[in-house]
Amino acid sequence: MAQLPILKLHDPTFLPAPATITVGNIKGGVGKTTLATNLAVWAAVRRFAKTALIDTDAQQSATTFANMRAETLGDPLFTCVSILNAEALKVHARRIAADHALTVIDAGGRDTATLRHALLISDAVVIPVGPRAYDVWALQQMVDLITQARAYNQRLQAFAVLSMADLRGAESRDVARLLTDLDGVEFLDTPIRKRTAWFRAAADGKGVVEAKPRDNGAIEDLETLTGALFERVRASATIRA
Repeated sequence: MAQLPILKLHDPTFLPAPATITVGNIKGGVGKTTLATNLAVWAAVRRFAKTALIDTDAQQSATTFANMRAETLGDPLFTCVSILNAEALKVHARRIAADHALTVIDAGGRDTATLRHALLISDAVVIPVGPRAYDVWALQQMVDLITQARAYNQRLQAFAVLSMADLRGAESRDVARLLTDLDGVEFLDTPIRKRTAWFRAAADGKGVVEAKPRDNGAIEDLETLTGALFERVRASATIRA
């Protein structure tokens, strides 16, 4: 078996302080768990960061993914914890975050108490948005939740990203233009394109950065998104420090 990497809690070139990022949207079917699991794998594999993935979705897809990794790889390379109610999240999430460089929260695809609490404890929320007009129409409710959370969590950054998109289609381009006009949410022009690589990798319990054969397009999508996202998270953490 290959030697496992030594995962680091502190690496100022990645994050100057532990960070918590929620991946959430009250609209389901937008690739939320795909993005959350790939962020966790990317941080552990590419940045050797001690990473936690908190699964608050009743479907428990992220937990299933982590269990599959443990069975096939021997070690998922990140901590995965299932927390299905807000009170438990309130009790345990900060302790988990303090012990990891990066904590990713996979929030369920509807308005729940766990999603609302995740926003209260997060440094950033990433909102995957599907490439259809009705995905944008449902987004205002998510924006309202973020606005409410910022009354108590002023450090909360919010980013929207086009997810599972076919950029050859006019509808995806139209949605991208609409996302630039959101109040209080920054649109990251780093789309996650719809590719079979995401689904093939998940079926094997892997992120796209690990999967064979390599899909350079999917890897580039993820690397571009993480580059933009963590540049902003780092900058905010440096200012607070």
